[in-house]
Formats: sequence, C-alpha cells, structure tokens
Amino acid sequence: RRSPKLASAGSSTISGRITRQVPACRGGLGQLSRRMTARSSMFPALNLTPELEQQVAKLKMAPDNTLRHQQLLFYAKQANPMPRELQKAENKVPGCLSQVWVTANKDDAGKVYFQGDSDALITKGLVSLLVLGLSGHTAEEILAVKPEFIKEAGITQSLTPGRNNGFLNMLNTMKKKALEVSRA
Repeated sequence: RRSPKLASAGSSTISGRITRQVPACRGGLGQLSRRMTARSSMFPALNLTPELEQQVAKLKMAPDNTLRHQQLLFYAKQANPMPRELQKAENKVPGCLSQVWVTANKDDAGKVYFQGDSDALITKGLVSLLVLGLSGHTAEEILAVKPEFIKEAGITQSLTPGRNNGFLNMLNTMKKKALEVSRA
C-alpha cells in the first residue's frame, strides 16, 4: 500500500497528534527530518513551526515533482477522516476547487489543534500537511507563518494554479480560525 519512495519521520492523524512512526525510506528524507529537530531553522524568514519546517524540508529534498505529489498523497492516506457532522458550511474553506473543511480547537495551554478533510486526495494531502505543521502551536505562531513556504517546498510546480490558490486559502482559513479560537 505504501510506496517505498515515500518518507516520513513520523505520521500523524489529521488532528495533528502523532500515532506511529514510519521508517525512513530511500532518499534520506527521514534522516533529514530527524536532523532538523536538533538544529536551527533552515528557513528563518518564513517563520515556520518546527513541524512545518520538517515537512517543507522533506518536500524540498524530493528529487522531482512526482515524488512531491506522492508525498502529498501519502499525507492524505495517513489522515483520519473528519466526522461528517463537522463537514458543514462554517468549516468549509472558500475558494477551493474541491470541498475542503477545517476546524480548530484550543487547549488550556493556548495551543491550537486543527482537523481537516477534503473530498479529493491531493487536496486532503495539502490540508493534512497544514494540520501536521500547524497543530500544537499558538495562534501567534500560526499567524506568523509566511505563505511563501509553498514555493520553498517545491510543490507549486506540481500543482495546478487552482490548487495553489486553494492551498493559500486553506492556510488563510486556518490562520483565521486560530485567531478566532484564541480569542474565545
């Protein structure tokens, strides 16, 4: 079921909580992820969370767009589906070609956790990437993330312009929801 070309230092549920480790695969992408936790930011101007930085570095290291695309599909397949009762209008991301839903909750420590889902695999992979990378951080940290990381990750080349716009809409919706739950 899993492609040997895909790599992940860890997989996570769509809610951003790690559930199991996936062994590092060909290409050394898993090793890079493990090294990233022990050193400073590779992309300081982008204000990425450590988790998002790891995912961006993995995607950037992929030798071609096909492997980046496969990594996004891997994220989609590892994600848990969002409960149907949360797939409603107020959770829908506007401006996406596919249907995409995102919710946010805040814990007692002020950390925001997201859930997301989509009716299309590639879009589900994109929202899963954001859920993995942004969950467990404060609204301030989430709001500071610069959208240019999508270019740094190299995924703009493997997506249609509509999907690129949808990805930016997902990020903006998640920032908005993080701000809303932090004020509640």
